[in-house]
Amino acid sequence: MPSNKGGSGRPRKSSSAKKPLKQPIPIDSGTSQTASSINPDPAQTQDYAGIEDEIRVRAYELYEQRGCQHGFHNEDWVRAEIEILAKYKKSEKTA
Repeated sequence: MPSNKGGSGRPRKSSSAKKPLKQPIPIDSGTSQTASSINPDPAQTQDYAGIEDEIRVRAYELYEQRGCQHGFHNEDWVRAEIEILAKYKKSEKTA
């Protein structure tokens, strides 16, 4: 019979067991996104001066709203891009 160093008779649990990853905290803006709006045309961002900085600031705000949870930078950037471009398009229609 093999000897147990712990003496309990049960096999030891591995200390390298993986912990489940935390799920992202959704940020609901109340806006509906279609598949075509998720990937806007990159040329659209070049139509407006300083828009990339505005998108960058908004993406960081989204990151902070999520509790500074890492791993969602692409989602934050795309959402910020959609919001900022929509704002510019809306202002063009009213002008």
